[in-house]
Amino acid sequence: MSRTYGRSGWFAILGATILLGALPSVEGEVVERGGTKVEFIGLEEWTPERIDAILTGGRDIEPYYCAATLKDDVGMADAAVMHDIGRDGSHSMVVMVVEPKYAERVVYRPEPTVGSVRVESWKELAVDLEQPAGGLQRAIMSYADCLTLGEDEAHRRLVQAGRGGEDEQREAWRRFAKLRTPEDFDRAVWALAHDADSRMRSVAAVVLAGFPERDLALYSLVDGLRDADARVRGTCGQLLMGWTRSCARPVDWSPALESLRHVISGTNLFALPRVLELLTATEVSPSLAADLVGGRCEVLSAMLDASHERTRERARSLLTRLAGKDLGVDRSAWEGWFATLDAGDRAEREGKSGTSRE
Repeated sequence: MSRTYGRSGWFAILGATILLGALPSVEGEVVERGGTKVEFIGLEEWTPERIDAILTGGRDIEPYYCAATLKDDVGMADAAVMHDIGRDGSHSMVVMVVEPKYAERVVYRPEPTVGSVRVESWKELAVDLEQPAGGLQRAIMSYADCLTLGEDEAHRRLVQAGRGGEDEQREAWRRFAKLRTPEDFDRAVWALAHDADSRMRSVAAVVLAGFPERDLALYSLVDGLRDADARVRGTCGQLLMGWTRSCARPVDWSPALESLRHVISGTNLFALPRVLELLTATEVSPSLAADLVGGRCEVLSAMLDASHERTRERARSLLTRLAGKDLGVDRSAWEGWFATLDAGDRAEREGKSGTSRE
C-alpha cells in the first residue's frame, strides 16, 4: 500500500515487529514525504495516519518521530527509529513498532537491585561514559577494530574514513586494554547481569568486548540487549555491531536462545537488525531454526517484502542460513518453510507428551 504525504522529508524510520503464534499477517507500508521514502514495517491494526493524528493532536503541523514519542505518546509497546543514507545520497526512512496489543512480547530484564562494583578504574570509566557522544563513544564502536587490527591500523582507518581518529580514541583503547584481566572478565559477567548501577553495567559491557574469543562474553552482551536501561542496551548493541564487523567467527548460540528469541520477537527493535547480522556472520546452526524463528516469523516475513534493500537482505540472509537454502524473494515460499518449523515443533511436543504418559 502506498500513500503520498505533502510534507518535507523527516527522520529515516524503520519499523519491524516480530510476533508470536498464528496471527494476522503483518505488512509493510511505504509512504512518500517530500520525495523521501518512508517504510513502516509492523503495522497491523494501526496506520501512519492514526499515528500522525496522535502525535500532532490534530493540528496542522508535522509529527515528530522518535522511539520515545512512539512509545510514550502513541502507546506502542516498542519502537525504533533509524536513518539510512544510500550510496547515491538518497535518504530513506523506516519505522519499527510492536503494536500495543502485543505488549507481552516485549520482555526487558528487571532493574537489578543488588550491590555495585567498587573498583576505581571502573568508576572512572563509568563517569566518562556519561559524557556526550564524542571520542570515547567512537572508541567503543571501533574497539573491535583495535583488537583485531592493532591500535595503529585501526586509528589509520578511522582517519581515512573520516570517523575521528583523535588521540582521545587511542587513549580510550589503552584504558580498555587495562581491563582485560581474568578478574575483570569474571567481574564483568556478574556486573552486566546483576549490578544495581547502570553505569557499571555499561562499563561491564565494554570490559566483556575485550574478550572476543570468549563465547560467554558474547552471551552476556546479547543478554544485555534486554537491559532495563537504554544506555546499557545501546552500549551492548554498539559493541556487538563492531564485533560482527571485525571479530566474527562461528558461535554456538544455544546457551543464549532465551534473549535471542526475545529480541527476534520484538524486544529492543533497535537491536533487531544487528542481531540478524550477528547470527548470520557467526554461522548460527540451522538446528536452532525452530527455537529462533518458529512461531514468530511475521516480522521476518514482512521484512522479506521490504522495499528497503538492507532490511530485506538482513532477513533473507539469516533465513537462508537457517533453512540451508535460499528460497528467493517469494514471501509465500518462506512462509511455507516457517510452517514446517511449527509443524515439527508441535510433533516434537506431542512425541514428548506421549512418552511421558507411557
